[in-house]
Formats: sequence, C-alpha cells, structure tokens
Amino acid sequence: MAVKTYVKPEITKRYNELHMYKYNPDQEIQYYANKFKNDLAPLVQNEDQRDYFLNRLIEFEKFLTQRMEKSLTMIKTPSPLITGRANYPFERKQKELTRKNNYDRETTEKITRFIQSTKKHLGFLEKPEEKAVKVYAVFSKDCKRIRLIKEGKMPGYDITLFKNSLVTNLKRLFKEGHNKEELYKIFEAEGMTKVFTKRHSIYKLFQAEEKKPHYPTLTYEQCRIIADEEDDRLKIIFSDQRPDDQLKGKLKKNAFRWSPHSQAWQRKLTMNAYRAAKSIFEK
Repeated sequence: MAVKTYVKPEITKRYNELHMYKYNPDQEIQYYANKFKNDLAPLVQNEDQRDYFLNRLIEFEKFLTQRMEKSLTMIKTPSPLITGRANYPFERKQKELTRKNNYDRETTEKITRFIQSTKKHLGFLEKPEEKAVKVYAVFSKDCKRIRLIKEGKMPGYDITLFKNSLVTNLKRLFKEGHNKEELYKIFEAEGMTKVFTKRHSIYKLFQAEEKKPHYPTLTYEQCRIIADEEDDRLKIIFSDQRPDDQLKGKLKKNAFRWSPHSQAWQRKLTMNAYRAAKSIFEK
C-alpha cells in the first residue's frame, strides 16, 4: 500500500543522512491518521458530523506533519557510527536526543487530547433521534442484566449495585431530556416492575413533572442569541456587521447553518446548541 507523502523530502533525507538507518516519518503519520479514522469514523452518522470529521482529519494530518518536521530537525549531530568516536561531541548529541524525546512525548499527549476533543464534539453534533436510539439500547441492556441477575442466571453479581446504577443513569437521562414514556416502556418490557417494588423511588422519577429548559436571550457586541421555541430553532442574529470567514468557520463547526428565510444562523433548539453558541462568543 502506497504511503502518502507528508514530510518535506529534504527534511527526511537530511535526518537519514545523520543516521545509519533509513526512517520513513510518513509511515508513522499515516499510522496515526488511520487510527484517527478507525476510531472516529464509526461515530459519524449525519452530514454535520461528516463535515466536521473531514475538517478535523485535515487539521490532524497538518498538525502531525508540523510536529514531525520540527522533531526531525532537532537532530543536527550525525551518529558516531558515521563520524567515528574520536572527539565525538557526545554531550551535545545527548542534549539533542533528550530535547527530541521530550518534544515527541508532548506530541503524543497532544494527539490524545486532539482525538478526545474531536470525539466529544462529534457527540454534540449527534442528532437527538440518533442519540435516543443509542440511549434506549443501552438502557434496555442495563435492565436485561438486572433481570438476569434476579433470575439467578448471573451468579456472583450484587443486584443492589446494578439497581442503584440504573436509578442514577435514569436521572441523568431525564436531565438530558429523553422521553420518559419510551424509557418506561423499556423498563416494563424488560420485567423491571417485578424487580423494583412499587414503593421504590424509581417510580417517582417516571412520574415527576419535566422541567422545561430555559434559554434566556444573550446579547453580544455583534449579535444576539435567541431561542425561537415556536420554530424549535436557536438563532444567532447579527446586527449590521456580517461575520468574517473565521467566525463563519466556528459557526459551521458548531453545526449552525445560514437561513436566508430567517436571516439568521441557526440549528435545532437544544441545551447543547445553546452552550455551543455561548462558547463561540465567550471564549
């Protein structure tokens, strides 16, 4: 399989001239680029996520290339196998190697943070209906596990711990706005009404009145953020000044799209959308 060229050939050539072995930095960059795709591509389920994923992949490859090129140019002293050991500047060589190793270690940490932040943002761009499917599947699996423990098919497990965990997860799901009726259907279908007695507090969670999210209007120097509950859209309305290309990029990155009809940048009204809008203008 052909390896894409990332690093400037003259940098690779010079680095290899200083050593007795041939090193291909492009293979290492391609390894990390493939890992990025393999880890995150399965999370992409809609157009907004696809656009964001592809943009981040380009940024990732560019980041890796810049870090690799700088790392390779830190070594300026040839190997003693090339020059011989007589009068060789071992101390200078060791300083170069230490500096390069520290820089490479920092690069590895940055790679981990880059992938984690990309994964987190892909979650923000996930459509509610897509997220709901995953949530219901996990909730059903958790209920089924409790039922199997109750039936004695999973000996050695403490059912109390799993029941408490289910209650905690249910509180979180309700806080995120997931449908109580759908969750209760799963709860009932998986036989949880035979596991949890009617006096258990879990039933109060299902019966509790849902609190409607509050989205106060936010005013900034160049725009206002308005929750249009009738259209179910969060709208960013600019006054006279249009957003520049950099700001447009941030809006698109956070799944906002221009609506000629509304004369606003908008996306579906959710708390995640509201937080994303605030983060654009409050950084």
